[in-house]
Amino acid sequence: MKNQFSGNHPTAAKLLCENRGWELFDLGDEYAIPWRRFKLVAKTKQRKANYWFSFNGQRLAMGKDAVLLNTHFPDVFDWVVESLKQAGQ
Repeated sequence: MKNQFSGNHPTAAKLLCENRGWELFDLGDEYAIPWRRFKLVAKTKQRKANYWFSFNGQRLAMGKDAVLLNTHFPDVFDWVVESLKQAGQ
């Protein structure tokens, strides 16, 4: 079933937090310590609506999606990092 958002929600993932335009999911990869995987999903139509990245408790791994997010949506990038730090991820 297609959802009303532009991004695709991951199955078997926990919604960690959200704001007006985005939802941040914890993919529950607790065995990948210290790096955990997350997915950011757009609630509105975006050219790129899904971003995948890893976080080690202090910083995002600067893979392709993290770099793209920081380039095109630096405020969202900062929100993601702060949200993950506050959640103790």
